[in-house]
Amino acid sequence: TLAAGELVFSEYDAGVAGGSLTGNARLRWGENWSLEGEINAREVDAGRLGKLLVSSGRLAGKGAFAMRAPNPEKLQSTLRIEGNFSVQKGTLGGVDMTRVLQGQSASGGSTLFSEMSGNVLYEAGRAQVRQLRISAGLLNATGNASMDAQTNISGSLQMELKATGAQMRANLAVSGTLAAPNFKR
Repeated sequence: TLAAGELVFSEYDAGVAGGSLTGNARLRWGENWSLEGEINAREVDAGRLGKLLVSSGRLAGKGAFAMRAPNPEKLQSTLRIEGNFSVQKGTLGGVDMTRVLQGQSASGGSTLFSEMSGNVLYEAGRAQVRQLRISAGLLNATGNASMDAQTNISGSLQMELKATGAQMRANLAVSGTLAAPNFKR
């Protein structure tokens, strides 16, 4: 719907990375420009979006986005997205959590998981993941992580392995960059 100073998309549907994005949006202009709305992701190939840390899996999520700027050329640089996500049947790259729990090297390897979920906030090139949960069979992990505009990452994971008659726990510090993450017990 086009009205004075705004364009409203009551519904949109787009294909991305093997999945789909749906939602609504409102574009306003005048003295300042804004674009805001809701976004729903389904069946997106997580490996194509975040292949440096999550090399496979199917992503779903829901959130709200907003951009505000004095002109349309600067809208994208003000993007803010807040919502939740889950990745089903995926692979976490850069760390083999089972090896870490056994006291071996924390760098390298990968961890297969059945589900990863959390809340995400992205703003001005920075990202925060809160209430992160990873379920990988008998291994579970919870934690938080953040990334700055230069792709430096930091965070922590609390891991736990529950097996018949045995239970192991460890804390894992996350640092480095998105391209070269470092995991330290």
